[in-house]
Amino acid sequence: MVRSMKTSNIKDQAEVSACLRLIAMLKAELEAKHPTMDKLCSMSQDLLFSIKNKDIASKLEARLDSFAQRWDRLVHSLEINSSQLSSAVSATKQPEVTQSVTTTTTKVTREKVSALRQTRESPP
Repeated sequence: MVRSMKTSNIKDQAEVSACLRLIAMLKAELEAKHPTMDKLCSMSQDLLFSIKNKDIASKLEARLDSFAQRWDRLVHSLEINSSQLSSAVSATKQPEVTQSVTTTTTKVTREKVSALRQTRESPP
C-alpha cells in the first residue's frame, strides 16, 4: 500500500488530505505493532539461545534479519511519503490542509538483530 501511494504531482487538496490521513493511520498501526515486534525479537533471542543446530540457528537469524529490514523499509517509506506530502502542502500553501503527520514511528533497527547475534554467539 505504501509503495503504491503516489505523492508526487498531487494537486488536489482532498487527495493530499486523504493521503496524509492514510499515512497517519499506517504510522499509528506501526506504533501499535511495535511492542509486538519487540516481543518477537525477545522471543527470537530466547529461541536462538536454545537452538543447538548452527545451520537452523543461522537460517532463523537470517529470516529475522530480513523481517527487521522489511519493517525498517516500511517505516522509511512512510517517512519519505509523509515528508513529500508535507513539502507539497508547504509549497502550495494550501491553508485548509493543516494536518501534520508526526514521524514518531519507532524503528526496529539492525542493532536489535546484532544484539541477538552477539547474545547467541557469546558463551553462557
